[in-house]
Parts: sequence; structure tokens; C-alpha cells
Amino acid sequence: MPSARREHFEPMTGSFIRVRFRSADFQSPTIRDGTHQGVLLDGPHRQLFKRIEAAFQAHPPEPIWGGVNYAAPLCTSCNMSGDPEGSIVRTEKALAFARLRGLRLVLTCPPAAGELGSYPVLGYEPAGVRVHRPGPCLERFKEKVPPALRTW
Repeated sequence: MPSARREHFEPMTGSFIRVRFRSADFQSPTIRDGTHQGVLLDGPHRQLFKRIEAAFQAHPPEPIWGGVNYAAPLCTSCNMSGDPEGSIVRTEKALAFARLRGLRLVLTCPPAAGELGSYPVLGYEPAGVRVHRPGPCLERFKEKVPPALRTW
């Protein structure tokens, strides 16, 4: 099975990906079972994040990243895993969630047309790409995964 390369991720803009960051036994507030999950963004959000990453590039390594420097901002979808109401899809509810937790920065964008809910999560693993969580637009994102990396 070929390994994932940078160009494999570019068509996945707009999706969540989960990648191996450390060994499978590593746990921290940001890494679960050695993996970290992130969303691939484009446009103004990506430009902002690139500037944040550059500003923190010289920051000392952190234990939550397994002793390496990881300068990207941490973001939340404002969803509580397992919440009986499901994903937060209304701005008012997301802002209330942020206020309740003392978040000092909230970025928004124009609402996307179509299906609402938690985006799918695609896991990039040694054996290939696997769907870790289904969600809106899953089939569109699956089509963008190089055929050699697909496990479905």
C-alpha cells in the first residue's frame, strides 16, 4: 500500500482527516491513540491559520504534541460528542456553547448550502484511507481519495 503524500490531501479541502501523529499508545488532550484530527481549509481561514502557524513556529515543543513543535491553532466544531441533540448547526447555539466554555475567539463563515451536521472524518492509516465517521458529502470526499489508498 503506498503511503499518503501531501498531494493526496489537497483534493480533500473541506473535510476532516485523522492522521497518525505518534505511536498508538500515546495519549494527550490533543492526541488520541496516537492520532490527531484536523480539518483542511482553504480561502481566508487558511490564510489566517498560515499566519498563526508562522507566528508560533519558534514556540518550544509541548507535551500535548509528544514533545514536538506543532504551531497550528486548535479549533472546535462546537459539538459535544454523543449529545442527544446531535451536531450544532445554528450560529446562536454555537456562540452560546463558546461563551459557556470561555472561548475568546470564534471564527465564522457564510453557511454552506446543503446537508447540515458533523462532517465525515477520513482516517489516513498505513493500510490506506478508512471512513472513521460518516457525514454530509461523504461520497464526494471518498471520490477524491486516490484509488490506491481506498480501503472500501
